[in-house]
Amino acid sequence: MAEYDGDDKQTIMDVKKFNKDMQKWMPFLNEERTSGDSKTNSFFNSWFLYLEQLILIVQESNSNDELQARMKETKCVTMGSYDFYRERRMVRMMNSNNG
Repeated sequence: MAEYDGDDKQTIMDVKKFNKDMQKWMPFLNEERTSGDSKTNSFFNSWFLYLEQLILIVQESNSNDELQARMKETKCVTMGSYDFYRERRMVRMMNSNNG
């Protein structure tokens, strides 16, 4: 789950709300990760990235399999922020804690 070590009250409340919401979504996300459409068909819908976002993902990948895995990390999960980098960071935090 997400952690915050600062003392900003609004951010603390946001992190607590995020963690509470994610508890409801984790079973669905884990099921999707292991056997959902994104597991069986990498390109099951349209998806667009800015060039700098794509370059970031490619630079962090050392193989084709790793590139595909990194591409899937934020493909369908949205937290409503419309911020690719924030959502990607949150998904990667969840993945590092849960598998």
